[in-house]
Amino acid sequence: MPARATHADTLSRPAQESWLHQRMLAERCRLQAKQILIEPAVGLPLILLISMVLLPDLGSDQILPWALLLAFTFLLRTLAASRFLTRGLRANVLSATNVFNLTSGLSGLLIGASAGLYFPQIGQVSRLGITIVIFAWLAASVLLHAAFARHALLHLATVLIQVAVAWALVPDTPGLMIAAGVAAYGALIIRLSSEVSRTLGETIRRRFQLRGMAHRLARQREQAERARHDALSLLASASHDLRQPATSLGLLSSLIKERCDDPALSPLIS
Repeated sequence: MPARATHADTLSRPAQESWLHQRMLAERCRLQAKQILIEPAVGLPLILLISMVLLPDLGSDQILPWALLLAFTFLLRTLAASRFLTRGLRANVLSATNVFNLTSGLSGLLIGASAGLYFPQIGQVSRLGITIVIFAWLAASVLLHAAFARHALLHLATVLIQVAVAWALVPDTPGLMIAAGVAAYGALIIRLSSEVSRTLGETIRRRFQLRGMAHRLARQREQAERARHDALSLLASASHDLRQPATSLGLLSSLIKERCDDPALSPLIS
């Protein structure tokens, strides 16, 4: 099947780099949208676990607004991701990226708020329980926010800063030591998230580069096949043009030989 010339093949080298960047951004956005669709499977149990930890110390009327707001944020992210994937090539990549980034920061703000708002009102065991649940969420966030490093950084930092400050402000506890542990864990998670995002970016770039190389090779093969076909056609035409005069001369010679009765001309005709 003939390889079609893509839009990128007609562009200059800087324009091709810009085109590749746009395609990579769209691919990252598509991967982020797919990851967001998985997010409620982790986010809703997170809300449930934190609520269960808080319920012994607080009433449901204090927890419900926070839980509903966080659930609404997850729902908003899911709807935005679903809409982006449904629209396909017609989707506005920049707009979707901004929505994903904004809601990523908002979800991080709300998750961290479970520590900032409730730590002064709950016991030590409940604080440790919430911290462990948040740590598990942050570990999952490394993969859930891998498509965009800045989204992951915004989300992780928003959560970690609130948890560390909440622990540092708790009186009569080793809060500063736990806050330092939270900061160390945060540095590790952020470093890991950055590495995962960088590796994913390199994988996407290489995939597009390999696709471009395969397309160029297919076009070159098609051009070589066309040149070979043209050469064979030229040789066939030249062979026909060369054989036609020789055949005509042979027929003329045979005709003269048959009709010539002069013995003196026979050696010349032969």
